[in-house]
Amino acid sequence: MHTIVSLEIGMITFIMETKMQIEIGKTYEISCANKKSVYESEIFTDESGTRIRTETMWRNGEWLIKPSDEDEVEALQNAMVQEDTDWFEPQFFEENEMQECWDGCSFDVEILQFEGTDEDKDSLTESIEDEGTGYLFDNGYDSVDCEYMFYGPIVVEETTKEIW
Repeated sequence: MHTIVSLEIGMITFIMETKMQIEIGKTYEISCANKKSVYESEIFTDESGTRIRTETMWRNGEWLIKPSDEDEVEALQNAMVQEDTDWFEPQFFEENEMQECWDGCSFDVEILQFEGTDEDKDSLTESIEDEGTGYLFDNGYDSVDCEYMFYGPIVVEETTKEIW
C-alpha cells in the first residue's frame, strides 16, 4: 500500500510517499480494495463427459501469497498500484493459498458439454442454480479446475500466517 504523509511547516509543504517493499520469502495477505471484486470460475465434470462451468462473484476474499523469485516480487508490487480495470491472479504465484471468500453476490452456470435433450440440460442448469455447487458434488461431479481473479486495486499486508 502507498502511505502519503504531508507535513506543513510555515509556507513549505513536504510530501513523503512510501511503498511497501515486497520481499522473497515473506508472506502477504491479499484482498480487494473494492467490494464485489473477487471472481471464482470452476469447472466440473462427471463420468459421462458433461462439463459445467460455474462463476461466482464474491463481495471480497483473502489470499496468502509468498513470492519465491524476483518475477513474483515484481508482479505483486505492480498489483499494489494497478488500476480499477486490471486483473490480479493469485494462482500466478507458486506459493499461494486461499483463506476465504464471503458473501456470494452472483452465481452463473454454463453447460459446456452435455449429451442429452434440451429439457434435461435446462433441468440440470436449474438444479445447479437452485442448490449451488453442492448439487454437483452430491451428484457425482468432480471439480477439475478452479481459478480466482481479483478485479481492480488490491490491498497487500505483510502477515505472520503461514501457507500450508
